[in-house]
Amino acid sequence: MMAFASFGTEVNTHDFIKTSLASGKRIILPISIKEDRSLFLQEIKSFDELKKGTYGILEPEMKENFDRSKLDLVIVPGVAFDHRGYRMGYGGGYYDRFLSSLDKRTKIIAINFEELYVYRVIISRFDMKVPVLITDRKIRNFQRRTL
Repeated sequence: MMAFASFGTEVNTHDFIKTSLASGKRIILPISIKEDRSLFLQEIKSFDELKKGTYGILEPEMKENFDRSKLDLVIVPGVAFDHRGYRMGYGGGYYDRFLSSLDKRTKIIAINFEELYVYRVIISRFDMKVPVLITDRKIRNFQRRTL
């Protein structure tokens, strides 16, 4: 599964990553590539591999790009999410480009705090919806909605 190493006010994923690794799960983390605003996917074996990287986010060392077609689940961060399933990120478009490149069978969920679920975020034509949002209080399934 692909997760993200939280930073700032994001939902803390550090313990989740450590626990998943300890239970034998394969964890893939993104590395932000500024030049083309893409995500390099790196499998990690230990949380201790992470160091502050691009934008001050904890990232592993870039070794071998994990094949995104082998991802079963992607956990997506965001600043805010709206009632349609659109997310607001930090403005680089990294995740929108990445999500649009995934196999349709890859499961995608987003996590955030309920307070950051808003009526509407401003979107562009390249923005991607997430099918499921899990907050600290509720699970929202946007796949069932027709908009």
